[in-house]
Amino acid sequence: MDSETPTRRAQRDRPADGSCAQTAKPDRCDALGGLQTRYITGAIILLLTCPLAAQGLKRTKGYSAKPSRTAEPAAWQSYVQVRLSSPQGKNDHISLRRSKLIGRYGLARGLSARIQLLYKSGNASATDEHLYLQDARLMQRWGATRLTLGVFKPPMGMERFTNDYRLDLVDRTQATDRLIPAGKLGESLARDLGLQIERTTGSGRVWWALGAFGGEGARGGFHCNGPLLCGWVTWRPPVSGTLDRLKLGIAAATRRDQDINFTGQLPGSRADGYDHFSGRDTRWNIQFAAAKSKWRSRAEYFSARYEADGSLRSRDASGWYLQLARDLTKRCTVAARVERFDPYDDHADHREVNLTTLGLTWRLRDYRRQVQLNYVTGHRGLDQRFSAWVVQLQYFP
Repeated sequence: MDSETPTRRAQRDRPADGSCAQTAKPDRCDALGGLQTRYITGAIILLLTCPLAAQGLKRTKGYSAKPSRTAEPAAWQSYVQVRLSSPQGKNDHISLRRSKLIGRYGLARGLSARIQLLYKSGNASATDEHLYLQDARLMQRWGATRLTLGVFKPPMGMERFTNDYRLDLVDRTQATDRLIPAGKLGESLARDLGLQIERTTGSGRVWWALGAFGGEGARGGFHCNGPLLCGWVTWRPPVSGTLDRLKLGIAAATRRDQDINFTGQLPGSRADGYDHFSGRDTRWNIQFAAAKSKWRSRAEYFSARYEADGSLRSRDASGWYLQLARDLTKRCTVAARVERFDPYDDHADHREVNLTTLGLTWRLRDYRRQVQLNYVTGHRGLDQRFSAWVVQLQYFP
């Protein structure tokens, strides 16, 4: 009698290109794959771009460009971040860290849309030299409730949801980049295709969000993974004179995995077969943020469990950071952060990341014109000592 399990048989028969054509339901995978990557994304882009085209036609014919009373006016925003990096023992280099074009506009009363284009270059990244449609979403609001459909970030990670042009330090932490659900999944850019409902309650003190996503990451194709289910709750408790603001939060996510590449999230995991992971990954995130006068602090803890099927070895990964910032003047801010990321909690594989970052931000006018200077030092895997100076110029036209 053949005692081989279906999961092990699927792993044995999986094609080298990573597709799931020989899994238990090949027709369903192929059909949904094409639907996800072509028709759904194409329909969203069409819905987002047609109103702008119509508005442009009206302008050319001399009609008034005033928005309807039932819709928000169109608004476009762009900015660039240019960076000079000087790592110890390596050559200095200049890169275009980010260049973004963001469009927001109303379609009807309560219904709005957002698109975001991204281009970057010189960052030694697989996503360099490509123009990406990073965000494409429709949002319907009913009072304090909002429904979102499209390509956007699954709800997890306070630092991930802080706009990059508002960060006190130039880079997000390794724990944030790698342990959010869509982090380091190919060219996902931390996004996924999904549907989310969110609501603010309790006189604005409690906010929650629930989302269901494809689980492959944006532009990830379809390999029978998912769905990815996420939830996030934040609470702003009343504060006394000790603090001006306090926010606490917790988020969780879980996903069924049939064939997904987690080697970007977990350095050194390719040898364990994590480039074709099958099983379930579950993540937790705890957040804290507080502010008093010119001081502000934040901290997060991430935990991820990769529960493997078949012969693959399961893993636990974790990470955290603690950050403190102070506004010296209206134009000048200093910040310090310590962080740790461990891709394999129960195994001493010397791939842990321990970094300390010190930063100075000088605003030439406001955050739209600013220069940031950071010094980063610590260990980045395999006991390699690391240090670098980074200067970043941020400009909004």
